[in-house]
Amino acid sequence: MEENEAKRLGDFEKMKANMREKKKNKQLAHRKVVARTISKSYLANLRENTFKKLTDVGFYTNTFRVDVLDNDVVPWLHKQAFAYVLELEAKNNMPTNLAGNCVKSEEKIHSETVKAEVLRK
Repeated sequence: MEENEAKRLGDFEKMKANMREKKKNKQLAHRKVVARTISKSYLANLRENTFKKLTDVGFYTNTFRVDVLDNDVVPWLHKQAFAYVLELEAKNNMPTNLAGNCVKSEEKIHSETVKAEVLRK
């Protein structure tokens, strides 16, 4: 009977050790799967992200922007805007200038008339 009991106890200990080993292997496999998934997601867009970050910090320059926009388009645009503002200013001042010229000519005619009247008297 003791022999039977010892055998069952040995089988039970083996089964317990076997279960512990299975649990440990299952946890290890799960860790490997999780590590693989995390590394795949991290490395998935590594090249694109690297180029994007290098572009963001100014490692790569946009030659179209530098050559065409900054050197050609922006100076031309500033010149056109300045010419438009001057033209707009001239158009806005035109009524004031016309009224001023009219008043000056009427003042000149009036002063000549007054001088002629003074001379006549």
